[in-house]
Amino acid sequence: SKTCNDIRLMASSSLSNTPVINIPNVHPCSTNMPNRVIPAIPEMVNQVAFFIMGCDATVTKAAEAGQLEINVFEPVIFMTLFDSLNYLRRAIRTLREKTIDGITANKEECAKLIENNNSLITTLIPYLGYNETISIANEALSSKKNISDIVLERNLLTQGKLNEILDKHNLSFKEEK
Repeated sequence: SKTCNDIRLMASSSLSNTPVINIPNVHPCSTNMPNRVIPAIPEMVNQVAFFIMGCDATVTKAAEAGQLEINVFEPVIFMTLFDSLNYLRRAIRTLREKTIDGITANKEECAKLIENNNSLITTLIPYLGYNETISIANEALSSKKNISDIVLERNLLTQGKLNEILDKHNLSFKEEK
């Protein structure tokens, strides 16, 4: 359910103007939003997950209703478990085949989100100091300007050094030497 919620969010335009990922279109769109891709498969998996949560309550109550070593509710426990596993197996297979295998990244939108992410300011602290970076962050928030633009406007770093510091490959975890 959590994974499908994340897929639905990333495939919508809720995070930005454009989705961060593209999912296969398996459901006809409504006439009032013809270009919208409806996340029908992730929504179906959510519904299966909700059903299984209800089944979990059934199993819990049936197990609780037994006395000592005798539980006359074992048939409902086993039936519910087997049904849940079968629904879950089918839902996961459908999710993989009709959604996961067809996901593509919207690379331009992902790059834009990284470039305009104000949390990148923390990478500048070793180069500019805490007070200067806080000042840049505050200006970026109030003016809606890009952090890089503010640093360059203030002549705090060269374009080359700024690119090196904010290079997305340098921002990922690296092996320690």
